[in-house]
Amino acid sequence: MKPEFTQFSPEHGWGVALTLIPGLLLIIWGRKTRDRRVDLWLRGIIAGLLVFFFFAMRISRMIDGSWSIQKDLPLHLCGFSSALIPVMLFNRNFTLYETLYFWGLGGATQSLLTPNLKDPFPSFYYWEFFITHSFIIIGVLYATFVFHYRPTLRGLWRTYGLTFLLLFPIGLVNWILGSNYFFIAHKPETASLLDIMGPWPLYLIPLSLVALVIFFLCYLPFPIAERVRRTASESPAP
Repeated sequence: MKPEFTQFSPEHGWGVALTLIPGLLLIIWGRKTRDRRVDLWLRGIIAGLLVFFFFAMRISRMIDGSWSIQKDLPLHLCGFSSALIPVMLFNRNFTLYETLYFWGLGGATQSLLTPNLKDPFPSFYYWEFFITHSFIIIGVLYATFVFHYRPTLRGLWRTYGLTFLLLFPIGLVNWILGSNYFFIAHKPETASLLDIMGPWPLYLIPLSLVALVIFFLCYLPFPIAERVRRTASESPAP
């Protein structure tokens, strides 16, 4: 019997650590450098990895016969994010950044915590999963800490509204193809947060509320940090 990936195992922890930590080092380097060429190289590394694995995973599945139109179209939030973050890193569009901040940080973090993955270490698909999802997070954090972009409350609501509107065409695609993009046709085959939300279709209601809570949790560090900064600046010197 072919071995499968196990959530919350050492291979899970190492997958997260070995892909997130190098990405965080790129962000630190990007913050410290004043050389525009270095910044371009760092953005190129992040974007290049996302683009490479975006295509390589699908080509590999076509070659080995495991590609499926029901599973391998880039129609999950992380699929959209991995395709658009390379664009955002080079055109520096702030509206696109805000959308990808909430999609990327909210969606990819959940994917890393409860991976919808069967291929174990050290398979290509194992590395593709962890590198892609980690570098989705790294991409939006690079824009946050190196470009000094900050998501806004308006951007949060715009992204939430866009996500809600996408449910309708994605639901139609699922109905036509028998697929489960956005996980709105049924729960993932692996353990996830959806397991505590009740049966289909009832879990879609708490799912929409949890998504909003996650977006707010992604947004909250910024107003909190701003309030702390203002309080510190208004405090009288000793």
